Amino acid sequence: MDDTTGITVTGRGEATYAPDAMVVTVGVSVLRPTMTAARTEAATTTERILTALRAGGVQDRHVRTDQLSVQPEWDHRGPRPRRTGFRVTTTLQVRIEDIERAAGLLDRGVDAGGDDAVLQDVRFVLDPSPGRQAELRELAWREARTKAEHLAELAGADLGDVLDIIELSGHDPAGPGPRPMMRMAAAEAMPPIAEGELALSLALRVRFEIV
Repeated sequence: MDDTTGITVTGRGEATYAPDAMVVTVGVSVLRPTMTAARTEAATTTERILTALRAGGVQDRHVRTDQLSVQPEWDHRGPRPRRTGFRVTTTLQVRIEDIERAAGLLDRGVDAGGDDAVLQDVRFVLDPSPGRQAELRELAWREARTKAEHLAELAGADLGDVLDIIELSGHDPAGPGPRPMMRMAAAEAMPPIAEGELALSLALRVRFEIV
């Protein structure tokens, strides 16, 4: 049969789930008169943050370096620019699976970093799960089948066999994109964290024979 014949419909399955984890980007931004001083202080402060996070139960496999930059800073006031020092920024991407304890863990990390600590990004994630994918396929299939049956009824025809099924990409449940880096004062307590729910979706494009 010609692949342009039949009834082609798209069914979409969507469901919401509580996040599996929270991913945060935390680190340090250090300005010192010399590059050596800035690098040394950044390394020391970053290690303090890592130690605090480990003490709170974060595993090393859930931490990776996200950014490392070294650059001079200049004072452009006056007739000629004047170098005032060097800034070293180091950020870590940290996955926190116990979301209820996330605010407390971030407090630990920020307190350990002191006035040089920065918090850049907070987002929630859903992990791929065969069970979730199966649930979404079932929902998408039901919708596709219902649409096709209705169209066949309107056309005065009967629905035949399935000729093609194509699974389309779903939504990436990564939460909002990166947020601007903000410096956290060591004495500030982390505000409450509301995890909410994230949606996963999957679509099927199905072509049915009509008889």
